[in-house]
Amino acid sequence: MKTISIGIILLISILIAVWLYFTLPSYALLENRNGQWVLAARGWSIIKYCWPLITVAVLVTICVVSLIEYSVLVAKINRLRSEYEEKERSLTSAYESKLNWFKRDFISKFEAKAKEIHDKDVKLTRQNIALMTQLKDANCRAEAAEQEGKRRKNKQERASFALGKLKAKMKKREKVCACTNNL
Repeated sequence: MKTISIGIILLISILIAVWLYFTLPSYALLENRNGQWVLAARGWSIIKYCWPLITVAVLVTICVVSLIEYSVLVAKINRLRSEYEEKERSLTSAYESKLNWFKRDFISKFEAKAKEIHDKDVKLTRQNIALMTQLKDANCRAEAAEQEGKRRKNKQERASFALGKLKAKMKKREKVCACTNNL
């Protein structure tokens, strides 16, 4: 921005210098002394008498340059603001699209993982039910085998006892028969 204001000031200074160079030699300054007009200065020597006018001209020039610079700055600020707003809109839309994509991706992955976990849970539940059924069947078979073993043992014990009784009876009979045969 300094280059613009320096360039404008230089241009205005050159224009004033050219204007003064061509017009001052033909000007003269007259003063009224005691009712008579007297030549006070002519050409370039007028400048030392016209300092208030030069000061006003410099102040007006500074104001004009400041207004021009202000309008340039306002235009640049507005342009930068519109660029910033455009960039912000594009970044916001890009952020929202990325966020939506991430949400969709995350949700789809989450749903896939949840479905996988649910399927594993169902599979494990079925396996658990099958294993529990097999365990119950095995327990029932073991219990049945144990009861069968007890029943067989009881049967064997009764059979042994009956056999023992029969053997005892047979021995008695043999003794009785042997006694009767001896007689």
